[in-house]
Parts: sequence; C-alpha cells; structure tokens
Amino acid sequence: MRRVTAGIVAVLLLAAPMAWAADLPDAFYGHWIGSGLAENADTRALDLSPRDIDVTIEPAGDGFRVDWKSIVIDGAGTPARERADSLTFRPTDRPGVFRAEESGNPQDGGVLSWARLADNTLSIYQMAMTERGGFAFTAYDR
Repeated sequence: MRRVTAGIVAVLLLAAPMAWAADLPDAFYGHWIGSGLAENADTRALDLSPRDIDVTIEPAGDGFRVDWKSIVIDGAGTPARERADSLTFRPTDRPGVFRAEESGNPQDGGVLSWARLADNTLSIYQMAMTERGGFAFTAYDR
C-alpha cells in the first residue's frame, strides 16, 4: 500500500506544473493595443514617458508565450524609440510562478525573466545588470 501511495504522490507532483499552467485563465490570452505611461531611468524625477504598447499572449505547450512591443513617444508626440521582446514561460514547481525559457544570468550579461499569476494579475518581471554593476528592473502587469 505504501508503494501505491508513494507512486500516486509522485505522479501528482510531476503533473502539478502542467496543471498550474492550465490555470492561466483564458482571459489572459489575446492581443491588446493601447497606451501607457512609464517611469524609468530615461525620465526625470516625477516625469513619465508615454508609450504605445502592443501585446499578444498565447498558449505555448505547458506554458504561454508573450510578444510585446513598446514605442516610446517623445515630447513632440512622435515615436522616438522602439523595443520588442518575446518570451515563452514554463511552469515551475511553485504554483503561479513561471520561468522564461530565454531567462539568463544578469552577471553574465543575460536578463533574468519570470512571471507570476496572483489573483487576477499576470505580472512579468525582468532584471538585468547595468554596465556599472547596478540593476535595471522592469515589471509589466496584465
């Protein structure tokens, strides 16, 4: 009986990450276009930089993929800089936490990327090391 119980527990633990990915509500999947304001190192104290944002979230195997593009708008209202990124997230052994396949080590010049589903918010985090040893941190909420 102990072997049967241990086998069932092992199967449940191995299947758990797939179930957590399946818990990503369908409402998070789709394509959105909009505008937003961002505060970052490029803005002065209390200034916000306007951005046009284009985001697509879709299922990808046992996880999901996020493609986004943000266009920074300058003071004259014209596009000044564009940034695009794509990340595929896979479930971890922690409920609601996903690791990006493309995630790297900031000390080696990579970008550490992960996502978290908490309540009705999907958050995507990225952290990179700057040339001078500081850090740049980005967070997106959907």
